Amino acid sequence: VKTAAEGFCRARQQLLQVLRVRQRLQEQFQRASQASTACDDALAAASQDAHRWLHAELPAVLADGDLAGLQATSSSTEMGREAKSREDAQVSTLEAQRSSLQEELRRLRDQSRIQSQELEASAMRCAMLEGQSQQAGTPQQEGCEDCL
Repeated sequence: VKTAAEGFCRARQQLLQVLRVRQRLQEQFQRASQASTACDDALAAASQDAHRWLHAELPAVLADGDLAGLQATSSSTEMGREAKSREDAQVSTLEAQRSSLQEELRRLRDQSRIQSQELEASAMRCAMLEGQSQQAGTPQQEGCEDCL
């Protein structure tokens, strides 16, 4: 009976540890999801800006066809290319961050699944030991509440 009570206490300690790890994983998962959403939003905004510039602003600049306008367009086009290059670099960086976050998210989901399985196994073991302890008709070992 004493062995069962000690086993029960160890199972409760393991269950508590698994619960703590699971909570940390859930918090990490939430932060990764928020970061992924922020990257998606930034990527969408950069894509919209590039599309707007390419389809609205650039044709308007090209429509002012006098010589001074063409010279301005030339420098404006160069500035546009530089801006597009910077946007492309930002988009590449955001896509790399997004890919990294998606990989971390997958890893955290796998860890969460494993922790859930361990939690379930520990809970079942705890319930089994508790049942054995009750069948034996012995009170729990003193101090077992300290396990939690």
